[in-house]
Amino acid sequence: MSDSLFVRKCVKSLGDYFVPMASRGGNFVHFSRICGWSGDTALFVSEFCRDARTCGCVIDGRIPNPDGGNIAFFEEHFGKNFRITEDSVSSNLPRWLPSLRKTVVPLLSRSIIRSLSVLSSHGKPEGAVRSAFVKFMCWLYYRFPLVVSSLGSSRVPKIIAFGDISAHELLFVHALVGAGCDAVLVCADGGASYSRLDPSSTFSDSISGGTEPLPDGFPDSVLRGAGPSVSCAPDSCAFRVVTNAYDIGDGFCAVETDVSARGSGENEIRNVFCRIDGAEDRNLYEGKLLSFRRGIESRGRNIVVVDGGIPRATTEEIARIRRGREDSPAAIASALSSSIQWGASREIESMMRRAFSETVFAESKKGCAGSRLVSRAVTLCCYVARYAPALFRNMKLPSVSLFIQFGAEGGATEAAFLSLLSRLPVDVLVLRPDLNSPCDFSGVEIAAVKNAESVPLSRFPAGGDFSRVGTVAFRAERDLDGILYTGTGLFREKQHSRAEAVILRTTADEIPILWGEEARFRPNFRVDGDVVGIPVIFAKISGVDGGDVGRYWRTIGSLSGNDAFVVRGAPFIKHGSFSPMARFASEFYRDGRLRVDYIKAHPDFPYRILRGEMQDFILEKLSLLIERKLVRGIGENGTEYLAVSTILNMPGEIVRLFQNFDFTKKSPKFVYVNAGESEISVEDSILSAFLVVCGFDVVFFVPTGYRSVEGNFRDILPDEHVVGDFVCGLSVPDEFPADVSRAARSIFGKFFRRR
Repeated sequence: MSDSLFVRKCVKSLGDYFVPMASRGGNFVHFSRICGWSGDTALFVSEFCRDARTCGCVIDGRIPNPDGGNIAFFEEHFGKNFRITEDSVSSNLPRWLPSLRKTVVPLLSRSIIRSLSVLSSHGKPEGAVRSAFVKFMCWLYYRFPLVVSSLGSSRVPKIIAFGDISAHELLFVHALVGAGCDAVLVCADGGASYSRLDPSSTFSDSISGGTEPLPDGFPDSVLRGAGPSVSCAPDSCAFRVVTNAYDIGDGFCAVETDVSARGSGENEIRNVFCRIDGAEDRNLYEGKLLSFRRGIESRGRNIVVVDGGIPRATTEEIARIRRGREDSPAAIASALSSSIQWGASREIESMMRRAFSETVFAESKKGCAGSRLVSRAVTLCCYVARYAPALFRNMKLPSVSLFIQFGAEGGATEAAFLSLLSRLPVDVLVLRPDLNSPCDFSGVEIAAVKNAESVPLSRFPAGGDFSRVGTVAFRAERDLDGILYTGTGLFREKQHSRAEAVILRTTADEIPILWGEEARFRPNFRVDGDVVGIPVIFAKISGVDGGDVGRYWRTIGSLSGNDAFVVRGAPFIKHGSFSPMARFASEFYRDGRLRVDYIKAHPDFPYRILRGEMQDFILEKLSLLIERKLVRGIGENGTEYLAVSTILNMPGEIVRLFQNFDFTKKSPKFVYVNAGESEISVEDSILSAFLVVCGFDVVFFVPTGYRSVEGNFRDILPDEHVVGDFVCGLSVPDEFPADVSRAARSIFGKFFRRR
């Protein structure tokens, strides 16, 4: 590339903008302002916008000024005492704009300084020039990343602006033109406001454009009309994707067919977008999936499998998306598409950006607008960034990769993402083997294959020595399970993976009756799908019946079986005591939500030894505890972080109770004896409330009758039962005496007798 700046050349026709640089007879670029309107002008603007979205920028309105954070970030790189010289700017630009090609650095530096010299020649003070330089640098970094990465490439970057333009914006575009960009300004007032800035047409040439009035709703109506579905201008990618243009068959065979055998036309890539419900033969289904996967991998095709719904975009993923003006679908597509980058292949990058823009426009036509459209578009960018490395790694066009969503969930955002993938060289399969599983892909043009047999399979077989394929007998046993354990009142061992606690309001006499009963025999027990409603006891027993301390301890002992955890004094967990999980609490709970997937993947997660569904259950209930603010201070003074560190550091004995917890059988017990005058700690309250919402029976024994339990609870208080005289000064024995003479129920009958 020459060290001299690009030369602005007046266009003879609007078609000159689409002539490749190599055919222009030198380093010539164009900067024109369109001062009228016609049908031909509308077509040109439409084509130019499409080109700008994939290799440039569309400016709809004024470019926002840098905010304080932008300027502070600039000063971290350039320093506050930066100098505006060619050497200084050239040395700082590569660090500030890492995607800028090295050959372009001196050119862009020289062009920026040339533009700023215009301010100096008009008598502007040094401070104004420095302020303009900061603005230019921030605009390049935050608003024009696609232009920066395209400078110096074989394709000339395109910039188009609509409406009025400020002096700084004009000089900024002038700098980019000098560095190798084509630019167009569409004037809404016939060019009158521009003439006040540049009366001698120093920076751009004027094109009449026509005599017709501007269309209603300009420029939004123009930008909507310039939807990115078709482009007559040269494209950075020679291929176009055609979906479901050949026989789909059972879906699997279509995907297995080599791209060269799909009957593709010239420069066509034919892909598959198909949903397959159920299985032809459930006994052979898993084996078929294994064989299918191995066949795809043996051909060297990239494959991505997502089990269940696509995980939500994380805070970190969202933070990496560059934002811009987002007041129209065109502005949203233009601003966010710059975040989609694939340095390994400019062709694939161009296809991804085009597919993203097409999807944004398609979603807007379905009625998605405003903040909802912005949110969906940002999520799409996150998904593209997440899955592109695996889908397009070492891929050469016209190859096709494969994306499988297994066990379909659906929803508008997932459907939009799958639709986006279908516009790329990617075969997209949505597999729903279980016909009873939820699936919602309404509004998506997807081929459907429906089979009669249902297979309750939650994960796509991974292959290798440890894959599992069900036998006919295994399937028959599952069928028998469905008959025996669905709606019959019979339950298989640990059949259900989710539960909700229902706190029973009982009399004192009922506690011993219900204490040893299985949950399924208690009042208000229910099963809704896979969710069990567990009736639990949450009570405070105050006083000692008749002052008989011996019988009092025997009574507590009768509660303290192998399925009970007993606390013998307050506080159990001293407030502020060390928890190894405390240092991770701010990582695990961030932005008002518990990061479940992050916690489970963390190397210090203490419950990874538990069965997987119990890990999910514990984290679900911890999230509920925080969301419902069941302990005072949560959401007010940081107690939510204390809750995280406390629940993730439970004693091993309690953890073992969780491992053996069967929601339809006897609930685990938590017995807390507080015979002293100390209140239970905040940590004790957190643990107690958590165990209740998990389905434990929790009982406090307070012989003193003091309000030593209730202080930290909110919206979840234990029912208090006063059973006798208040007795102070008792010492809790290390071992409660066993009662061998009478059944527990008769003991409780005396202890809780009506007075």
